[in-house]
Amino acid sequence: SDFALAQMTSPLAAFKQKSVYISGLNMYEGGLTHEGGVRKVLTGNSSNSIDHYLSTLDYFKQTKFSKLNLGIASGYQNGSGYMTFANGQMIAPIDSPVAAYNTLFSNLNVSTTTLSNDPDVSIIDRHLQDIMRLQAQLGSDEKAKLDLHLDSLREVERRFETTTNGVCTLDSAIEPGVNAIGEGGGYPPAEHKDSNFEAVTDMQMKIIRNAFACDLTRIATLQFSHPVSPNNFKAINGIASNTHDASHFGSSTTAINNFIAIKQWYTQKIASMLAMLDESGLLDDTIVLHVSELGDSNAHDHKNMPFALFGGKNLGMTQQAFLQFDNDAHTKMLVSIINALGGNVSTFGYDKHGTGGLSGLFS
Repeated sequence: SDFALAQMTSPLAAFKQKSVYISGLNMYEGGLTHEGGVRKVLTGNSSNSIDHYLSTLDYFKQTKFSKLNLGIASGYQNGSGYMTFANGQMIAPIDSPVAAYNTLFSNLNVSTTTLSNDPDVSIIDRHLQDIMRLQAQLGSDEKAKLDLHLDSLREVERRFETTTNGVCTLDSAIEPGVNAIGEGGGYPPAEHKDSNFEAVTDMQMKIIRNAFACDLTRIATLQFSHPVSPNNFKAINGIASNTHDASHFGSSTTAINNFIAIKQWYTQKIASMLAMLDESGLLDDTIVLHVSELGDSNAHDHKNMPFALFGGKNLGMTQQAFLQFDNDAHTKMLVSIINALGGNVSTFGYDKHGTGGLSGLFS
């Protein structure tokens, strides 16, 4: 539990207590370099990415949208592919915050069911006396299980607090922020311009947070650009380079520092997303998986992949841990996540390193 974060991940320090960093996992078989990495990072060389597989489970089919795939300039000059697949078909994310906003929020059902006839009264509190009598009759183990169940119910009630008279209450900054970016408008379109890269990032993350809080979906992916991204960072942090070029830094100290600075910008945004989920009471019930398509970007390899997970406390995910493995398959990590979220699989894609999940990732 005592480990230090590298420079690239230092912006995530505030969430160290709710994180698991993994070392020693490789991605096997399939294609090579950037294109091969993005193809298998969420699929394990199967025909479906983990988000699509989960979206077929009953729990995730209960919402209006079984999953949400958003991007940030992911379709801009993209010849390297996307990370989401359904039945062998690559799924392009929605890059436009305008399109994402309209898809999710423009036709909200004003007759959303509330928890009780009086939305200001908690169902748990209305039956508190009965619960207390039951607790007095239970042993310590059974009482602990009941307490855990009540905590989960409280969390569900907190989520319903995001509705008022059946209308989902959105972050007031979303609609004006989305409209400020706009959509289309020539080439590149507004959502793909370097000058809008940060604003689009912020809006897409807020859209995901609100979609979760309103229980419109329980699964989301967010793809930052694509493996050979042409998006230049000069307008963001003054570095006149794109992520792809910077990732092949060679032995140049300047190039290495530029790559670290660009990666820090990405992890700062991930930290912002985690903060939004945490402030909304969602992070402990959400597994956030942060991935890349390469291990050593100089070598274009898929060894020792930089995986990190956040949240998931109420789903049994280990907290504040650094897990070390010896060239095991990353598909075991995908198996662990699927099973923690209600699935029942022993393999997911590549299976030549054995079956089952990763030891120590979930209790």
